[in-house]
Amino acid sequence: PMIALVGTAVDIARTVKARDGLQTAMDSALLAAGNTPAANRVTTATAYFKANTRKIENVKVSFIFDADNNLN
Repeated sequence: PMIALVGTAVDIARTVKARDGLQTAMDSALLAAGNTPAANRVTTATAYFKANTRKIENVKVSFIFDADNNLN
């Protein structure tokens, strides 16, 4: 029972760390895109996101901005 609890705690800690890493990557990508001309926002956001998720495997992202340059 004790080993199972320790294993569960480790799994939860890894999940939280991964989630926080993805949130940080998304935040930096969107901030970078906001400071970029509209024509380059998707490219910039994607580049920043990929740069911040190099250690996480199998992550795919797409950014879509509408005609008013709002993120969808």
